[in-house]
Amino acid sequence: MRSRFWLFALVPLAAIAYFVVDRQAGYAWQNLPPQAEGQQFRIIVGLKDAQPRRWQGRIQVTGAEIDAMSGWRFSGPDRANPDGTFNFQTKMQPLEDQLRPGSAYGATPMTGNPEPRQVPEGLLLKTHGGNAARVTFDSPDARFEFNGADLSFGESRLFLDGNVMVEKLPFEQRLSDPGATNDQPAIAATPAGVVWTAWVAYKDKSDVIQVSDRSRVYTVGERGDLHAPAIAASADEVYVAWPRYDNGVYHLYGAAFRKAAWSKPERLTDSAGNDVWPRMAADDKGNMALVWQGFRNGRSVILLKLWDKKSWRKEEIVSEGAGNCWMPSVAYGGTNSGSRGILMALARIKSMRANGSKRCNA
Repeated sequence: MRSRFWLFALVPLAAIAYFVVDRQAGYAWQNLPPQAEGQQFRIIVGLKDAQPRRWQGRIQVTGAEIDAMSGWRFSGPDRANPDGTFNFQTKMQPLEDQLRPGSAYGATPMTGNPEPRQVPEGLLLKTHGGNAARVTFDSPDARFEFNGADLSFGESRLFLDGNVMVEKLPFEQRLSDPGATNDQPAIAATPAGVVWTAWVAYKDKSDVIQVSDRSRVYTVGERGDLHAPAIAASADEVYVAWPRYDNGVYHLYGAAFRKAAWSKPERLTDSAGNDVWPRMAADDKGNMALVWQGFRNGRSVILLKLWDKKSWRKEEIVSEGAGNCWMPSVAYGGTNSGSRGILMALARIKSMRANGSKRCNA
C-alpha cells in the first residue's frame, strides 16, 4: 500500500517538475513598476552665447511639485539638484556634425580638428501633481517663467531674446534592468496600441533576449552569445527573432507570444553561413515578414521568410547583383501572400563595389 502511494505521488511531482523546467527553458518574467505620470521639460540655455557662461540659481514650481531634475550635456562639476538648485557652465569645445554653411551638406568636416564652438547645456525637469505647473527659472542675471499647460509636444518656446529654449518632452519609462548592459532595441505595436520592445541584455558574462509590453519584462530563450533582435506584432501574437552563436556560426532563432505565454524558441535558419541583423514587420492580417543579412556562397545577401499565421515559408534571396548587401529594413504591404507584398525599404542596405562594377541592388 505504501509503495502504491509513492507511485501515485511521483506522477504529479514529475509532471510539475517537467512543467517548471519546460517553462524556465522558454521564458521568465518580472513585473515593471507603474508608468510615472506628470510632465517633463527640457530647458536649453546658451543658444546665442559666443563665450562660456555660468548659470547658477533655482527652479521654482507652483501648481505641481518637482519630481526630479538632472543636467543635459553636463560634464565635470556641473550640478542639478533635487531641490531645484543648479550650478553649471556652458563650454567652448569641438562639436562635430553640426550644420555649417558653405561645407558639403552643411556638416562639420571629419578631417582635422573640429572648430571649437559654444555648446548649449541645460536642465531636464520632471514634475508631478498637476498639468498646470508654472515653472520659474531664477538666477542672478537671467529670469523667465512658463506655464506647462501652454506647451505641446513637438513645440518649443524661446526666452531671453532667443538665448533659451523650452520644450515639453514625454515621460520615458525604463524597461531594462539597471544591473545589465542593454542595447540593440527593436520595437513594434499591436493594432490595439500595445507597444512591445525587444533588446539584448548582457549580465553574468552572457547575453539574453528580453522583451517587454511596458507592464512586464520577459526573458526569452537561453543565455549565450546573442545579437540584435527583431520584433513584429499582430492582433493575435508577437514574434521575436534573434541571432545566436552555435558552434562557430550565427543562426536565427525565434519565439512567439500567444495566449499570454511564450513558445519555446525555434531555429529558423540552417545554412553553413552566418545569419545576422534580422528585421521584422507584420501586416493588418497577421502575416509577418522576416528579413536578414546572410552569408551564402561566400557573399553577403539579404534573405526573406514569410509567416502565414501557420508556418514559416522557405527562405528566399531578395537582393540582386554580385556585390555584398547588409543591414536591411522591411515594411509589410500584405497585398498578397508572396514576397511581392513586401515593401522592401532597403534604405539601410549598403553596396560594396568590386572592380568598379559589382554592387548590391534591392
